Amino acid sequence: MTNTRNVHYSRFLCHILYKKSSPSGCLRRVPVLRVGSIGLDRGQETMTPGNSLEKASKSTRRTLAAVLRALNLEAVNPAAPADFLRNGAADLEALTKRMKEHPLRRRRVGFRKTESDLEGREFDYGMQDLSPLSGTSNPLAPPVRVDNRAERHAVGVVTFPATFASPSGSLHNGHLAAAIDEVFGATLARLGKPAMTGILDVRFDRACPIEKEVRIEGGVRRISGSTIFTEATVFAEGRSLAKADAVFFVVGEITLRELTVERNRRYGLEETRPGPDRGLAEGHAEMGNARTPRRLFAQALRSIASEVVARDAPEALFREAVVATEALVARMTGTSGSEPVPARSPSEEPGVQNTPLPLPDRVDCSPVTGMDNPIAPPLIVHRGSGSAVTANVIFSAAFEGAPGLAHGGIVAAAFDELLGLTRPRQGDVVTSSSLKVRYRSPCPLHTELSMNGTLKKVDGRQTSTRGTLQAGNRLVADAEATFVAKDPPPN
Repeated sequence: MTNTRNVHYSRFLCHILYKKSSPSGCLRRVPVLRVGSIGLDRGQETMTPGNSLEKASKSTRRTLAAVLRALNLEAVNPAAPADFLRNGAADLEALTKRMKEHPLRRRRVGFRKTESDLEGREFDYGMQDLSPLSGTSNPLAPPVRVDNRAERHAVGVVTFPATFASPSGSLHNGHLAAAIDEVFGATLARLGKPAMTGILDVRFDRACPIEKEVRIEGGVRRISGSTIFTEATVFAEGRSLAKADAVFFVVGEITLRELTVERNRRYGLEETRPGPDRGLAEGHAEMGNARTPRRLFAQALRSIASEVVARDAPEALFREAVVATEALVARMTGTSGSEPVPARSPSEEPGVQNTPLPLPDRVDCSPVTGMDNPIAPPLIVHRGSGSAVTANVIFSAAFEGAPGLAHGGIVAAAFDELLGLTRPRQGDVVTSSSLKVRYRSPCPLHTELSMNGTLKKVDGRQTSTRGTLQAGNRLVADAEATFVAKDPPPN
């Protein structure tokens, strides 16, 4: 049953986006534009074949994203030479600087025709190829391959690389929850029901393997007015691993178009918008974390991933970036004639042997808090009194879901990580057995957000936790999670 405190998305989006224009409380509306007119491109040249400013093609974007994913894996390779990491960071920073010279990408939303839906009833959220979960042009995505051709049903297939490993060596459950949310979204898009997540409730029965094919089968259970109830089951290696239920609120095409207009307007006006990790480096400096070559390399990868997603750079620059990053991969793997990197030992290979990572690698290589892991936002965690923890995070353009907002699945992953850190014994390796997130209001990008997690109850090996995510004084989401320690605590 839907929690009565949940505010309907169509209502609270309007309250956040539009100021009241009269004492009567009427909302000032942004004009609804045709899909083709929504954008921020101001004074751009007309792109023609052969023009040096020809926009990058989808295939080139996908090629660059694939090469950057290979570098992501090397960023968490403990055998990576320091000189390579340091020089690679410098090369990536130079590419990032050149990317930033170009305009931000505009985004369009609306209904579209597809091969399986010639009537054009499927809703396109815009920039789907750049989703942080399924986007083949997003270097941070696994990516999830979603087939939503069936009515009211979709299947997602994904093989998570080692960058998504949890401290226990299996898949980080927060990212599994995020992938489930992505499959649900694809299902509703096919139905022509533009919606946002209201509640995501996942039960984890078994550890999900890294580098093995995972199948997510999701569908619509029932529709009640503007509320849609969905369910999903996750499989790998012939076994059921997790089950999930979710509640979505239909927000409609007009609301999403208005969100898109606001998002594009904001990007177009803010030429000096916050960078992907503005404010985060200072936070870690205060905690005494050194800027090691590995950390510099991960930050450089994180920055270029954000700009690759956000910018409308020309084809020539993207191709140049492909060549440069392929050279980095070649140097790392020894295929260019340099000394090959020693293979990892089983105990150092995240996710392959399901072997817990040694401390402090559990923190540094985490896919959510790890400053050494380029797919992490990252969360900057602070210890409070007792088992309480707080965190700060800024989600960059690489984590965009709805226009101008962070992906709800990424929010779930952040909660899974933070609440797992509230365990009473900090040396324990814990895994989540359940995670329930309630989304209260939109989660903005490029904004410093605050999180807190507290321990509710300890019952032997099992702990119950809860937490909140806020943007200033506004509650964005709250969550409850249950964790189980791998080894029971001493008597």
